[in-house]
Amino acid sequence: MTVKSSKDILNDIEQKNPAVGICLARHTPEILNQKLLFKQRYYLYCGYHHPLFAEKDVRFDSLLKEDFVAFSSEDVGEVLFPITVFKETNGLIGRTSAYTNNLDEAVRLIYTGYGIGALPDQFIASTYLESKLRRLPPKEGVADIPVHVFWHKNRALSIIETKFIEEIVDFDISVSDQATESDETV
Repeated sequence: MTVKSSKDILNDIEQKNPAVGICLARHTPEILNQKLLFKQRYYLYCGYHHPLFAEKDVRFDSLLKEDFVAFSSEDVGEVLFPITVFKETNGLIGRTSAYTNNLDEAVRLIYTGYGIGALPDQFIASTYLESKLRRLPPKEGVADIPVHVFWHKNRALSIIETKFIEEIVDFDISVSDQATESDETV
């Protein structure tokens, strides 16, 4: 298993190596098969070392001039562009303090206080960092970004690869309803 950017994963699968990839994609190359796994809901977060983390009541207007940690794929036409649309539509005019293509790196940058940033809720809820990051307004989040599994149409899949695709498509990766309900009651 190799962790790469979504763009690199799609390029590699187009070359038929590896057989299967899981990633974000705004446009799917015609030569690839795909299945939707789930949609990741992105929320704004700040980290333990950010001044907003200790605030009692954070209002959306207090975020307007905050610095941002952003993904390179938030650029126009890229897969995370809906996050940029949200920021521009809602007047979030703070400077971008860091860019990354790596989710773990974005989490570390946000945790250490480089700025606030949009992160997928399912990822945060499944890590030990949930208590070290604070979800910020708006309550409904900023964007839903689909995650797909991809494979090449003209590459023969092994039995194991075929079974992997079947199993991962059937597996419910979403955050459990219990976790969501407990978040709302806090």
